[in-house]
Amino acid sequence: MDTDEVLSRNGSLQDYALISERLQQITNAKAKPDPVGEPPVWAQRRQAMCETLLYARNYQSCAYTLNGISHSCTFDLASGPRAREFMDADVIIATAGGGLTKEKFDDAMTREHDQPVTGVIQALRNNTQFENAVVIICGERNVNSPSKMPHPYNVLGWFKPTHVWSEKIGGKRVFRFRFERIVVEDVSWWAPQGVTNPAPLGSLPTPIVRTCSECQRSSPQIYLQGWMCLNDGNEICQNFWLLNGQEPNDNLNFDPRFLKQKTHWETDGEPHSLAPSPMPVELGRIQGQGVSWEAWRGIVCPHCGSCNSREHWLAWVCSNPNCGAKYTIPATPLPLAALQDLQHPISDGFAFNRDLLNHSFDGMQHRVQNIEGCRTNVFTIPGAKGCIVHILANKSMNAVPGGADYMWDRLQNVDIGLRRRLMKSAIIRGGFLTNHFAANFGVQYNYVAMVDSKPIEDADPVISTARSLMDRISKRVTSEFAPGMHVEFNEVLALGYFEKQMIKYHDDGETGLGPVIATLSIGQPAIMTLRMKAKYYNGSSKNGCYVDAAPLPGCRDHAIRKEAHEQLNTIPDPAQRRARMAELPKELKLKKTGVAPDAVSMHLAHGDIVIMAGEEIQKYFEHQVKPTGNLRFALTCRYIDPASVGLASVHDHAHDHDDGGVESVENDG
Repeated sequence: MDTDEVLSRNGSLQDYALISERLQQITNAKAKPDPVGEPPVWAQRRQAMCETLLYARNYQSCAYTLNGISHSCTFDLASGPRAREFMDADVIIATAGGGLTKEKFDDAMTREHDQPVTGVIQALRNNTQFENAVVIICGERNVNSPSKMPHPYNVLGWFKPTHVWSEKIGGKRVFRFRFERIVVEDVSWWAPQGVTNPAPLGSLPTPIVRTCSECQRSSPQIYLQGWMCLNDGNEICQNFWLLNGQEPNDNLNFDPRFLKQKTHWETDGEPHSLAPSPMPVELGRIQGQGVSWEAWRGIVCPHCGSCNSREHWLAWVCSNPNCGAKYTIPATPLPLAALQDLQHPISDGFAFNRDLLNHSFDGMQHRVQNIEGCRTNVFTIPGAKGCIVHILANKSMNAVPGGADYMWDRLQNVDIGLRRRLMKSAIIRGGFLTNHFAANFGVQYNYVAMVDSKPIEDADPVISTARSLMDRISKRVTSEFAPGMHVEFNEVLALGYFEKQMIKYHDDGETGLGPVIATLSIGQPAIMTLRMKAKYYNGSSKNGCYVDAAPLPGCRDHAIRKEAHEQLNTIPDPAQRRARMAELPKELKLKKTGVAPDAVSMHLAHGDIVIMAGEEIQKYFEHQVKPTGNLRFALTCRYIDPASVGLASVHDHAHDHDDGGVESVENDG
């Protein structure tokens, strides 16, 4: 029976049940037909989608909300058993995400508690009230899609969120949403090939709406089994989710009149294009714009519609193997004048100190030295062998041939192979690119990302110059403050940062690394902070296990932990020692979570050098570097034991022991 027959007979319950069954068959089909069209915008990786589509910056959650308004919803997985969801070419019924746990025996996802009113739920209520459309994105793992999704993430289009309500599944409250496609004149691209729509949008009588005799609030009839009150507000109605006085079972059938109603909005229409325009070429010519945040967000390929993160320093390259289009915005190099700080102008004298010590952090010690004619801060930590040295560059040091000023100009005008790299571990689908650009030279160095390495002798001269400079200064620094630690550097990691890019807390204590790490900061400033790692600060791991290490000054409960650890070391029997370690976290009331305060903060200006000497600095502490301007480079030198990366990945690192053309400039004052 078709829709016209149902309308002519005003529709019986049996008629609507037949239409409901045919509609649900489209959603439940296991063998999905191909769609009739192609998505206007799609993504292979979640990160590329989020960096490209400003309305879909939900890296992990199902919805992207900002300031109480929802901008998009991404449906990629089922919401659990008995979810009662629906999707065809015009309408989507979805369940709010979150709150599911795995069953003990079969790994099925179930809900243990009533779902609370989350920010996403409230945002979609706001969208419904203020007639704000949202973009719906469908993943290829969505079992409810009416057709086979051609890509991992596919933009369906603009939808109206028309209803937000709650009901019960498995005896627990959940929130549900109804979305209705805005543009219905054309066939949806995701409509299944060879399948007739049994009930086009707006073709059935209006849905049943009734007022509850208990709470006097109106609710639509959503299921054919009958009308139920859906009022679960601050004072839940006694009739909520009751059918003839009892809670219904989970086997309910959608009322097609509710599914296929056509909702009137005064503001009916698409707010803007689904594919954002790329940054205009002429904008890149404005000083600083070519390295701005807009210049490194993703773009939608104008040829194939794919979302692409900016992986290359000089251009966007489409990651679709069948396309490969390139989009380039020439960036105007920033002059040295762009690095000037009006409040702290650089001079030939000693730079103004802006480093800070956290005086509430016990144990950190500091002294001021004169190295290379520059103010130098030396930080030491009792209990951790080694030191951190910050050389604050002055105008004379930066201006020498081959110095920081030369490197600033060179790095902006030469392609040294900087790229964003895939991290070794990622928590989102498709992997995650680093939040900076990198290129490695010398021995292979795999930190948080895999970076192919090139021989130093084949690299641009700026790389060998930086290595020679830091080799020389590191030898001088370590001979005075960390004797015997320096080993000649055989690796240089170059990092580039656009606006808002940074590297978060980490350590440089990978296996095979030498005890000394030196970094030269080029370009606009950054703030480097150092803090104790959480497990050493708390004395307990996240799992509640005692950390078997002598507590350092500045950690939590230092005095009682020190006494307990000294007593622990008097126990010779390994089994008794392990038993005692198992008792200590509870006995000492050690916390499992919480991060240490920053112990030291260093303001890194153009030409500054930071040297971290000592394996224990990397063992016990971690650091973060947060640029504060639009463009910054960091050249970091290490010694890496070739045996730790395999001989096959080692280049010939023989080099002359020259000074790279960098002169030592002493200051008389």
